[in-house]
Parts: sequence; structure tokens; C-alpha cells
Amino acid sequence: MKKTIILMFMCASVFCAIAQNTDRPGWTSNTPKAGNNTYLYVVERASGTSENEARNNALAQVYRTTMMRIGAVVSWDEINNSLQSGEDWGTVSMKYNIPVNKVCEYIEQVQNGYMVIVLCQVAKSGNVYPEWDEFSGCNDVKTYNNGTALLKSALLPGLGQMGKNRVGSGVSTLLGEVVLVGGGVGSYYMANRMLATMQNYQTSLTTFKTAKKYYNMWRTANIAAYSAAGALYVWNLYRAYSIKPKYKKDKSSLTFHPALLPVEDELSAGFGITLNF
Repeated sequence: MKKTIILMFMCASVFCAIAQNTDRPGWTSNTPKAGNNTYLYVVERASGTSENEARNNALAQVYRTTMMRIGAVVSWDEINNSLQSGEDWGTVSMKYNIPVNKVCEYIEQVQNGYMVIVLCQVAKSGNVYPEWDEFSGCNDVKTYNNGTALLKSALLPGLGQMGKNRVGSGVSTLLGEVVLVGGGVGSYYMANRMLATMQNYQTSLTTFKTAKKYYNMWRTANIAAYSAAGALYVWNLYRAYSIKPKYKKDKSSLTFHPALLPVEDELSAGFGITLNF
């Protein structure tokens, strides 16, 4: 049994070491969750002989998927040509009325040039103009790794979810596990007390029957508590591995940033103001 446990931890450690990537920002491997239901986060990557070419190729993919999502009646070749000719993403968004807001990029040198990964906020549908939220995790190199989260939650239920900034979910899992295990321990103790009463030769028949009744009740409660604790532990591992990380935003700050504003069915460049609480 001891060898099996050691082997499991060794396998988990190797898995984490292989899967973990500490060089790239967290959003490159785990797409952030949108702050409201008017937009989505999209991560695209592309290569090119230069940084600009790679960036334009990645943005072209963003615009292509956004066009398909919102049903924009625009020539794809026109958008692609605009990007490749040097027009920035803001100009392209206003020109073709396709709401895209690039918030982060990561540049990596590869063998034949460069690879650029972009994080963009894009319209969720074509009938509602998106309300962009500020994203402050562009340089967050903390790795929200699924394998690492799995190992953490294997050691302490809920810890992997907390490591992905899902504190509420992680604390709820931990408290639930504590309650269920505590219930299992308590019911085991009470069952043993009833068993001791039953085994006492001085116990009367009436007391014996009562003790037996409660013994069966506590035994059932014990099995149920430990079974539920085991099920919650497995669910905790699944959640730790699969849950999306939540990226923290700046608190109590007033920020100014470029924004695309709807003006009489068209887009116009301007400045946005965001107050985070």
C-alpha cells in the first residue's frame, strides 16, 4: 500500500512537471472568463517571419471567428488585407463594425521567426453591443496549471481550486469534506459505544435492543458519511483539474483606456473609464 501511494505521487509530480509552463502568462493556456454576458474572451496564436506578421495573422483568426459568430456580412479578404497592410486592430474594428478589443499579447521567438499569442474580447452576438471589462492579468505569469491544481487538491481538498482564484468553490469543498469526515468519525465513535453496550453481559434485554437499534443507525450514518466524503473527494479532483481560473482585477481603482463607442449604428474611437470596486 505504501509503495502504491509513493508511486502515485511520483506519477503526479512527473505529470505536473511535463504539463507546467511557467514562462507564458496564465491566459495563454487558460482562457479567462468574461465579466458579463455581452462578450467572450478569445485566445489565438499564429506564426510569422516578423512580429508584426505573426500578430496580424493571429488577429486575422480572431476576426474570422468573430465574423462567423455574429454573422457579419463583410468580405473576409478585405479584413485580412487591411490587417496585413498595417492597419491596427482598432481601425479595422471601426471600419468593418466588428467589435473586437485586443487586451493582451505574448511574443515568443521560434525557429523560423516569431509566434504571437493574442487575447481579445469579442462580441458574443451580433444584436448586443459588448460592454468591455478591464483585464489586468496580461503579465500574470503565475501558472494556473491543471496538473498542479490536481496534485494540490489530492493533498488538501479544495486547495487546487483556491490556487486558480476560485476561493469560494475551494473553501466550500474543504468545509464539506471536513463536515463529512467529521460526521464519519463521530458516527463511528457512537456506533462503538452502542456496540460496547451490547457486549456488556450486565446489559438488560431492553437496553440491548435499544443499543442495537442505535448501533445500526450509527453504522448506516458512518457508511453514508464516508461514502459522501469519498464522492466529494473525487469531485474535488475533477473540479481542480477542469475548472477555469479566475483572474483577479484591480480593486478600488479608476482607470482610463481607449475604447470603441457606438455612435448611430457606427463605431467611434474614444476613451473609456472603468471604476473597479
